[in-house]
Amino acid sequence: MIKFLLSFIWGACLGSFLTVITHRIQEDPLGIITGRSTCPHCKNKLKAQDLVPIFSYIIYRGKCRMCENTIDNKYPIIELITALIFAILTFKFTLIEILFLTPLFVIFLANVYQDALTQQVETKLLYGLCILSFFYGMLFFKHQINYIFLFGLIGFSFFYIQELLNKNIIGDADSYIGLTIGFSFASLKTLSSIFLAYWVAVLTMVPYFLIRYKTIKNKKVALIPFLFTGFYLNLIF
Repeated sequence: MIKFLLSFIWGACLGSFLTVITHRIQEDPLGIITGRSTCPHCKNKLKAQDLVPIFSYIIYRGKCRMCENTIDNKYPIIELITALIFAILTFKFTLIEILFLTPLFVIFLANVYQDALTQQVETKLLYGLCILSFFYGMLFFKHQINYIFLFGLIGFSFFYIQELLNKNIIGDADSYIGLTIGFSFASLKTLSSIFLAYWVAVLTMVPYFLIRYKTIKNKKVALIPFLFTGFYLNLIF
């Protein structure tokens, strides 16, 4: 229980950091480290009591403490989702292993949230994820380098071929996420993660599409969150 709680808190803090990454990466990448968080409405700098993940939003009822304007609920949602993702990792990994996995998950989730919120992925995050996953496949998961390259190529090609056939369905970023999954698993789990992602996407989007057909017709679906889901489920189970 203590391990679960510690990972939940760690994940919530990382989720708060991820909201900064997704907000600033395109406008001011250096501001991710050096910038101070401000209210999007009154522009006042936020203090420590305003920045407690999840709880600050609850305590101040989703409003800025200073100007009382409503704060976008994407912030606590990202914090909560990230907290749960890290907490569930405790069922398979030790706390030390979770700390080692943190950089990979942070960059992967930064791509996930950016795709989900804007359907645009910053190339710095995407390339950084590919490089990280290669070294994690080799050093953390201890795969043979020939399998890392082989399944990385398979994961990349799976989406790249689809992109060549129809750019309206598959985006440029999806190929690199396929590469990331291949580098990480370096096994048939690469393909099972992708197929699992597609099943989750179908089961999730078909009911949503039927309900909101007119509002989402001809809109692209953010696929990276589903690819992460397939990757995550295969990693856990």
